Amino acid sequence: MAERWNGTTWAIQHTPGSGSLSGVSCPSASTCTAVGGNTAERWNGTSWTIQPVPGGGSMLAVSCTSARACTAVGTSDAGQRLAKRWNGTTWTVQSTPGIGSLLAVSCTSARACTAVGQTTTGSGFFRTATLAEHWNGTRWAVQHTSTSIKRRNSSLAGVSCVSARACAAAGHLNSATLAERYS
Repeated sequence: MAERWNGTTWAIQHTPGSGSLSGVSCPSASTCTAVGGNTAERWNGTSWTIQPVPGGGSMLAVSCTSARACTAVGTSDAGQRLAKRWNGTTWTVQSTPGIGSLLAVSCTSARACTAVGQTTTGSGFFRTATLAEHWNGTRWAVQHTSTSIKRRNSSLAGVSCVSARACAAAGHLNSATLAERYS
């Protein structure tokens, strides 16, 4: 299910998929992409259609800068970080090696995305650390966060970027809220 705001009220829109959608991004009023699980659905201004997505895993968030440039992130079936890219025609899996999850993504262009989440630092419940990665149009690279791998039970769950070099991320450190800024 999806809902659309027309400036006055929300209206339910039925989507063709049977799974749960967890992230959406709309670069224009007539172009939206929603993701959840291993499903992507596209709004063309009139109706939603399912897009074939390769590979498994679970996509949790998506950011689109145009109808031809979307990045979705999440967790692979093997528990590794996952990123997939839409080029206007097909979705492709991008290499993001390492254990953990990417929980949010913000793109300012097709060549500049920042994804955040958590990485596993050992076994047990309280063994996670904040994670940030940056896409430069060619590859994903891990960025240093101020709550480094030495900290336990921390995660970044949201990110917003206004440029490739200016992002803010939020999450938690133990039971406290956490905010970080990259510039």
